[in-house]
Amino acid sequence: MGIGTTGGGSVRLYGKFGKLEGESSQTSWKEKGFSDISNFAIGSSAQWSFDTGKSAAGGINFTGLMVSMPLIGVTPQLLIGCLKEKSLQGVEVAVGGDKIDSKQFMILLEGEVRMTSCSVDGSLGGNLQLSMNFQASTVKIEHLDRKKKDDINFFKIEQKNDKL
Repeated sequence: MGIGTTGGGSVRLYGKFGKLEGESSQTSWKEKGFSDISNFAIGSSAQWSFDTGKSAAGGINFTGLMVSMPLIGVTPQLLIGCLKEKSLQGVEVAVGGDKIDSKQFMILLEGEVRMTSCSVDGSLGGNLQLSMNFQASTVKIEHLDRKKKDDINFFKIEQKNDKL
């Protein structure tokens, strides 16, 4: 089964944003400062040159971590924080089940964490959604089921050109 596959056809997504109070519908996640999120995406790109054996620009482009969540409770503080160019002490996204000890996959942004965009989306008869993009100097990825983790510090990349 793939990451996030529970066999029951569902997975839960959680986010933790600096020191903001958690508002998850699941008590064990809420107690640890996590809120329910609707979706997330993370990406990077590099223009690889086989002639030179490195990326054409000499580095990778981290497009950021995108997160969407319902606009409830303390979440408007994130929109205000973006408008005031505030930084966060960290951002975490977790994939798991109802209990916090069921984490399967984690993305952690550390160091200097900034929101680079933020928007509120709504439709007639629907819920308001807060969509954000985050950038950070360090990204940590953990695949807890496989006990694998790696951290990427964009100021000091030592693993470049290593085999996967």
